[in-house]
Amino acid sequence: MQINKPILLLLLVFTYSCSNSLKYLNSFDGLNGKPKRAELAGFKIEYKDSLPFEKATSKYILSYDLKGRKLNTTTYSFKDNSYSKSISFNYFYNKHGNETKVIMYDRDGTINIEKKTKYDRHGRIIKSVSIRNNKRSSVTKRTYNRKHKTGKLIQERDNSNLKEITVQKYDENWQAIELKSLDGLGRQKGRVEFRYDKKNNKISQKWYNSKNELYNFSKTSFNENNDPILSFSYSVKGKDTMLKKTMKFKYLYDKQNNVIEEKLFSNDKLTSITRYKYTY
Repeated sequence: MQINKPILLLLLVFTYSCSNSLKYLNSFDGLNGKPKRAELAGFKIEYKDSLPFEKATSKYILSYDLKGRKLNTTTYSFKDNSYSKSISFNYFYNKHGNETKVIMYDRDGTINIEKKTKYDRHGRIIKSVSIRNNKRSSVTKRTYNRKHKTGKLIQERDNSNLKEITVQKYDENWQAIELKSLDGLGRQKGRVEFRYDKKNNKISQKWYNSKNELYNFSKTSFNENNDPILSFSYSVKGKDTMLKKTMKFKYLYDKQNNVIEEKLFSNDKLTSITRYKYTY
């Protein structure tokens, strides 16, 4: 199982898993061997005279406790031939393993934003509040219909009268199979459909506009370790479908079957490398 991609880390850090003894915890972010620490170093590939060379871009250091709870994440940017600390995160949990609070710090250690989350008895998010400068900046509430496997999300920002409304549909495993964004009058702004394989890997996504017209879709295949190996992105205009991008992934694994190197090829050209180090 591969750890979350570095490029997704900051986007996912405030997304909480619907996860009596930590039953909702995604222990060690799905890593094998119970690592105490994980370090991710990102490199972009530049070309000179058609020859590739690596250029360091960023680094992430994650630490875990003995039960697999992620304690903190520190991010670094690479500039002037050295890494400098950027931002960091601390994580807090309830007794079931759900993340109940995340605090993001600026490089000088001051709190940038704090997010608190509440869950229902099934481990699903029902409310999350973002706090910035000791003031609430937004609140998101979620409701669920267990019988029909649906949900509704309403986000309100304190500096705006606008509400962001999302209606969701789920499969039997409570994985999202459709997200529909609505305006204040209940009209569709956009819609996304998801499809999964038997191992719950997301293999297909389709994007629709306000007129419910398909305009983008993607397909992804995975290896036996549930890591993506090939992805195709398409655009749709009327009856015309065009391949926009092809992404291929190649991996090296350690003895614990954790990824230690990931190479990304965009349209058959090597564009980035991520290397992983673990302390077990």
